[in-house]
Amino acid sequence: MSFDWQTTYAAALAAFQCEPPSAQLEADILTQFQAHPQAVINAIAKVTKQYQAGTIRSPWGVLKLEIPKQIRADITADSSTNERRRIERADQWLRNAGSHYPTWAEVEDELFNDRGLLAGRDDLKDRVRARWETLTNDAVAA
Repeated sequence: MSFDWQTTYAAALAAFQCEPPSAQLEADILTQFQAHPQAVINAIAKVTKQYQAGTIRSPWGVLKLEIPKQIRADITADSSTNERRRIERADQWLRNAGSHYPTWAEVEDELFNDRGLLAGRDDLKDRVRARWETLTNDAVAA
């Protein structure tokens, strides 16, 4: 995704409907934008709502304080829920379809290839293989 400082800055000027920031403050915000454009855009949106609601009077000063909060929020995003869901879906697939695959190599390819549910999670291969072996042994015994 591409971000444009001039467009973002113009939108902030229009939204804040006040004097532009000092040259130093603009340079500080631009520096943050170059490193974390989405965080700056998110901060502008949040400050715009506060300014339009009348809860703040100095949007540029508040923006300077809000950007680091948005950067931290972006960096500390928790993906554990998404990761857990991927593992649960892989286990469901293993029970429903994977247990019918004749070889581990086919199961491994299905789950761990570039588009597989567990792509990039080679640390789970031993655990998944043991689960597959248990499922296939149970199916043979039944």
